[in-house]
Amino acid sequence: MRTGFLSYRKGVIKGIIASTIVLVGIFVTYINMSFGLLLVLIALFINQKGPRERVFEDANTMDRLLGKTDIQ
Repeated sequence: MRTGFLSYRKGVIKGIIASTIVLVGIFVTYINMSFGLLLVLIALFINQKGPRERVFEDANTMDRLLGKTDIQ
């Protein structure tokens, strides 16, 4: 909720879901290697980066690191 952008919140939800599937896939790999690796592959496809709004207008990397906030 910090930026208030919907696309960032959707990205976080996709990341949590993908992380959970990867964790399950790691444990399943000990039982059935092919199925476990398939779950990890599916999670990688779920976690693809989607379109995002531009948050910083004119801040370079150093300004971001030092905390410049020109978030609109």
